[in-house]
Amino acid sequence: MRTVETAYGPFTGFDQDLVTQILSTGQFWDAQIRPYLDQADPAGWAIDLGANIGWFTVYLAQRHPHVIAVEAHPTTRERLQHNVRANTAEGVVHVVGGAAYDVLTLLRIAPEAWLGWPIADLVNLDLVPNAASLAFVAGIVGDRGEILAGPIDLAVPKDAHVSLIKCDVQGADLRALRGLRSTIRRCRPLIVFEFEEGASAWHGDEWCDYEGFFSALGYRLERVRADLGDWVAWP
Repeated sequence: MRTVETAYGPFTGFDQDLVTQILSTGQFWDAQIRPYLDQADPAGWAIDLGANIGWFTVYLAQRHPHVIAVEAHPTTRERLQHNVRANTAEGVVHVVGGAAYDVLTLLRIAPEAWLGWPIADLVNLDLVPNAASLAFVAGIVGDRGEILAGPIDLAVPKDAHVSLIKCDVQGADLRALRGLRSTIRRCRPLIVFEFEEGASAWHGDEWCDYEGFFSALGYRLERVRADLGDWVAWP
């Protein structure tokens, strides 16, 4: 593991991972989405789907009264919880284990051939060059890190007002957001998400499915940058 000091506090990440390397240079990871996150009502709750080691979780905890952070991989979730404690955000952040999805099911880590890089160890992610970009998919058999997945609507209190959802779950973004449909309809939060065409296809989803989902909810879509897969859904 590797700990780096940042403007927002200390973060312990994975040795080989790009996120840790970027943070060590003093840069803001995924800075292109920060201006959009900052436009959400700070009085409302935030939900961080695909929280990873907690970079955005801690950032959002400094702006919002409550943050629900969802992380699937157990080792990554340990780093997330460590970083929440290291940045004294325990009273604000509620960590949810498992993968965000639209139905209760079991997912497994996608094969190396799909991801495009080796996974030397399914547990010790310090040996994985892109630990932050692991993907969990259905229909994979064998010992591939079985993870429980389900709707995050179940973790959101009915009286909580959610003003922001940040979603980056390696191709399962639409599935994760479908699992928050009730919260989205009730609260009308700003949503920042990622669309990866190849990884989305692993879940049977195309861009037209994303468009249909948001259109049915009365949202307007805006692409953050033409060369990236980041999008903003405006209520």
